[in-house]
Amino acid sequence: MTPDGVMSNVRKGLDESVTGASFFRIYSMNNKGIPEEQNNGSRNVTNLEGKDELLDLIIKEGIISESEALKADDMRKRDYIKKHHKYAINHSDGRWFTYLPKKNGSGRKRFARTREEDLIDYLYRFYREMYEPYSEKKIPDLYDEWLKYKFIQTNRLNTVHRIDTDYKRYYVNEPLSKKIMSTPLTKLTRFDIKEWGYSLVDKYDLTRRCFGNITVIIKQMYDMLVDKEIISFNPFSGIRFDSRRFRSVVKKSADTQIFYADELEDIIEMSSKLAHETNDETFLGIPILIYSGIRIGEMLALNYEDFDRGRGSVMISKSFCVDDTYEDGKWGKRRYVVSDHLKKNAEAREVAIPDKCFCVVDEIRKMQAVKEGAMPRGQIFMVRTPAVVSHKLYRICDRLHIRRRSPHKLRKTYISTLLNHGADPDFVREQAGHRELQTTFNSYTYSTQRFSEKRRFIESIL
Repeated sequence: MTPDGVMSNVRKGLDESVTGASFFRIYSMNNKGIPEEQNNGSRNVTNLEGKDELLDLIIKEGIISESEALKADDMRKRDYIKKHHKYAINHSDGRWFTYLPKKNGSGRKRFARTREEDLIDYLYRFYREMYEPYSEKKIPDLYDEWLKYKFIQTNRLNTVHRIDTDYKRYYVNEPLSKKIMSTPLTKLTRFDIKEWGYSLVDKYDLTRRCFGNITVIIKQMYDMLVDKEIISFNPFSGIRFDSRRFRSVVKKSADTQIFYADELEDIIEMSSKLAHETNDETFLGIPILIYSGIRIGEMLALNYEDFDRGRGSVMISKSFCVDDTYEDGKWGKRRYVVSDHLKKNAEAREVAIPDKCFCVVDEIRKMQAVKEGAMPRGQIFMVRTPAVVSHKLYRICDRLHIRRRSPHKLRKTYISTLLNHGADPDFVREQAGHRELQTTFNSYTYSTQRFSEKRRFIESIL
């Protein structure tokens, strides 16, 4: 808005007599003539240089005396300081003193001035230098800083890597994101964010979960600004998106999500056959998945010492997972390593297994003994990526002329089989390593009977 436009707004708010307090209310407007409390959750991000110009203009126009203007200016500075300064200001022995946060973020330092107005002026300049640079920063300007903030919050770089991939796709290279990428973050309105969010939902037919993964970037950028006390609250947290706009997640048919009992028998037999034909014991990891229901990453991290034949169990405490590296703004080449923590930092668990599983482990040990001699091996399977096991399962499916399904479907088959045979649901949850029983039921439970079997069952009771 032009100075004339601002002056028009100012004049509308003035009576014939202007006091310092009434002027302060006008002076607290931003450069559009809008009270600061109506801003989008941001504080102290208005154009303060513009306010100084407004002050000069009002004095020049004769609307208010210079002394009243100086009082209003002092009120503005104190209000600005109050929103940022968490330490008390005290007067003792003829000096005014307080504490200031150290710029490295650790601790505080004592600061004093002889005159109160000098202390106020210094605090005002101090916090302006600290916070004002953020007033015009856009998402691209803050992204690297936020990424470091995110690294502090998580110990799994592969999560940050996925987020970074979403950033490039849905923010940097997405035409619909042009406005939110080019507008300062503190000046985006809820309407701007909502309009952008719905446009992405419509274009990509997103589920609520996918949408949440995409918007975690802008949402947590606002969280970072709240933590830095740049803004008083996160405007994104107050936005509600209509759940009816998201694509519904329809549970897929059992035919695509589990293996049937007769297929499992053939897969186990073919795994052993191909292991010996190719002299590759990795094929035998597939029966271990079938008998234990553990994750593929957990299976590939197993040692022989993890198996306890006396208890009939295997201890799951490690995982074969992605080890991402990020240096100088670039992601390194992805590699897999054995990590001492499980998915989502879950606790180690003991999984009950049948004797058949121990027979498979013995078979693997014998094959390795022939190839490597008497030298014991710690880690049972030595592969570069979990995809090695996936491809072997696909190869088996092709040989058996059955539908290709991933190793994760063996896990769903295991869980469904236990539940369909009357196992205690909480026992199944513990075996699977799920935190919530709802996860076990909602995502891993399917009928293990073919349609023909269901048809015969219906026929027998009706």
